[in-house]
Amino acid sequence: MPVRPPSHHLPGNTPSERKRAADKARPSACRRGYDRNWRRVRKFVLSEEPLCRFCCANGLTVAAEHVDHIDGNSRNNTRSNLRPLCASCHNARTARAQAFK
Repeated sequence: MPVRPPSHHLPGNTPSERKRAADKARPSACRRGYDRNWRRVRKFVLSEEPLCRFCCANGLTVAAEHVDHIDGNSRNNTRSNLRPLCASCHNARTARAQAFK
């Protein structure tokens, strides 16, 4: 069976080091719009619609853990712009959105 050759990262350029640097440069959750009001809205959305919207569309029953902004704007917290998602659907949706930036 083939063996993957060793990867040689330059100092400060390993994936975990790049992630730490990106996290350090990222604004706090509160500065990004996820404050007390967001937590209240999030709790309301999850109580109103406790199942993942994407999974329900596929006939699955999975509890929602995240509330997603449909338009990607974290300041637009109108109910029509919010949808509950499970962690895997939210991560996949976020990855697709990041690929287009």
